[in-house]
Amino acid sequence: MLNGNWMTEVKPDRRLDPKGFVITNDTQDIITDPPMELLNQFKKVTKLIYNKNTVEFNIKFGEFLWFAEDGSCYLLNKMHEM
Repeated sequence: MLNGNWMTEVKPDRRLDPKGFVITNDTQDIITDPPMELLNQFKKVTKLIYNKNTVEFNIKFGEFLWFAEDGSCYLLNKMHEM
């Protein structure tokens, strides 16, 4: 989980995959295996989708992001901000 600002970066001229990345400036915002109590404070808004053919993401930046066990990636909003 990224509990802070993040952005996408693409490197279309890179020879190997991946060519698209999610990056953050603050490593303290990265939470591995977030507790369910933390995840319950958020609501899934939409999926972050990477298109390998066009080397682009559907969303360029955001504040909260969750990487699900199935490989999906979701933008999150805090419940009280809905």
